[in-house]
Amino acid sequence: MAKQNSVSANGTAKTTATSPIATQLLKFVQATLLELPAATVKRLVSSDGERAMYEAGWKAYDALVGVSNEVTNRLYGSEAFGSAASRMIDATVRWQRFQNAVAGAFFGSLWPAIGLPTASEIESVREEVRAMRGELAAQRAEEAAMRALEARRPTRERITSPVMTPSANPAVHQVAVWSGWPISEAREANDVGN
Repeated sequence: MAKQNSVSANGTAKTTATSPIATQLLKFVQATLLELPAATVKRLVSSDGERAMYEAGWKAYDALVGVSNEVTNRLYGSEAFGSAASRMIDATVRWQRFQNAVAGAFFGSLWPAIGLPTASEIESVREEVRAMRGELAAQRAEEAAMRALEARRPTRERITSPVMTPSANPAVHQVAVWSGWPISEAREANDVGN
């Protein structure tokens, strides 16, 4: 607590104690009502006023922060605020417990009656979908490997290998036979009359 000396009417010095909040409020009032307007006028009149305006603004801001700190300290230091805050926290926790109990009872009986799936059922469906994705990815990788293997086989072997045809019976195979190179077709056309 800051002490302030003043002189009484009879000339004797008397000491009065000022609270920290009063000191911070006095600093704030001085910064906002005296220094800030003076800096604004100085800025309008001279070129050096920009710096004075900047310093006065920060001084007012610091004074406001000091006042808010002192008010907060006083508020949290009071016994009435502490007991009110503890009652509010207790009431909030009780209300949350009540809501949880009501929601559990309500949804515990409502959920099965409506026929909605439970969280464990939804999770099992998700696991099945993940397994299907894994199987599909493995099948795609296997097909890609087969295509790569097919691309590496010699051309003549690929031409005469069995090819599945779309039919009702999947066991039916059709052999694709290539008649030969384009040169052989010309040769066959020339040999027709012989």
